[in-house]
Amino acid sequence: MRDSGCDPPGLLDPGPPAIQAKLLRVLQEKTYYPLGAAKPQIVNVRVVTATNKNLAELVTQGQFRSDLYYRIKVLEVHLPPLRDRKDDLPLLCDHFLRKYNVKYKKSILNLSDEAFEILANHDFPGNVRELENLIEHAFTFCSGNTIEKEHFPAEIRGGSRCSTQTTETQRAGRRTAGTFALIADARSDW
Repeated sequence: MRDSGCDPPGLLDPGPPAIQAKLLRVLQEKTYYPLGAAKPQIVNVRVVTATNKNLAELVTQGQFRSDLYYRIKVLEVHLPPLRDRKDDLPLLCDHFLRKYNVKYKKSILNLSDEAFEILANHDFPGNVRELENLIEHAFTFCSGNTIEKEHFPAEIRGGSRCSTQTTETQRAGRRTAGTFALIADARSDW
């Protein structure tokens, strides 16, 4: 949160009741106490947040404060998962191509028809983040100006669909792999 600004959406995790109470206080009173401060700091913020949780249900279950829920629910936009809006794939792919061309100083122009078909047939249980990771993965293997199907990981090549039904072991493996990739990316500049 930043004074007189609007940060990009952050993922809202309900968190413990004490944190919810503090957030509500900041939103209502527009003040907070910085760590170690004796005087409150006045803040002028706009909060934009996102969640993959059903907050109304959490309010009913007593896991999310109703007063905080109604304070942050000024405008609600429901965005379906990527698997339900495949028409967005060309725009998203174009966005990620531009992003990673800058990051990796490459000039990849597009995806081959076969590479795009693989993405179009994929269920994306990891949603847009998974698409972004697949494009970045392809960038590391592509030396030309077109991403080919061979540049994608073996588990999604060949038109096989990734089921949205995953076991807890698979989820744990993905979390571990994602954590490792995040650490590797944070420590390297490639």
